[in-house]
Amino acid sequence: LLDMSSSLAKAYSKLGRHDEAIELAEETQRQSRDRRGPEHPSTLTAASDLAGILSAADGHEDAVVLLEKVLPQMQKLLGPDHYETLTCLANLAVACQGVDRREEAILHLEQALQGRRKSLGEDHPDTLHSMYLLGAVYSKQGEYVKAEPLLTEAYQGFAKRDSRIGTLYEQAQVRTTLTALIRLYEMWNQPEKAAMWEEKLKLLKEEFQTGNGDESS
Repeated sequence: LLDMSSSLAKAYSKLGRHDEAIELAEETQRQSRDRRGPEHPSTLTAASDLAGILSAADGHEDAVVLLEKVLPQMQKLLGPDHYETLTCLANLAVACQGVDRREEAILHLEQALQGRRKSLGEDHPDTLHSMYLLGAVYSKQGEYVKAEPLLTEAYQGFAKRDSRIGTLYEQAQVRTTLTALIRLYEMWNQPEKAAMWEEKLKLLKEEFQTGNGDESS
């Protein structure tokens, strides 16, 4: 039941129903703490999930406080390369970026990416998402040489998964990474490359409309 509540809270968060998501995530964490104890893996995971939901609602400061407490416990109890530990690390990176602690965000993202490559593989969606996040931060920092290969690899990985699986998640991630590449080359003053990726994004949107039926026709 607690797992279902956690999944529902994440779904609310993705739909932008942040108040409901936070309320449900807080209740899930409380119940897990009361039933299983404050240091049980499920309780720590619930806390990490709550922090991620807080960040999505721009509650980055509260998320940082919670994650900086939870992460060392996860690293000790589950190990540094455990799936939930790496998720907590990635959540902390996002929260740090939200409070303009970019150097810490980069460090955490680099660690999360390294761990996910090792434990999940290069083409796992979480690994690809870490590539995108790190590339996006580098891009904002003006470190375009570091950003370019990460964003390109993330795009190629999601595009490959989309050709095999084709879920809405993969399709959304392809568009997101394409948009990040366009912004990268615009800021890098490389209009030809920006235009090339804009054309890819345009074609992708046209394919999506064709595949889902164009209601205007």
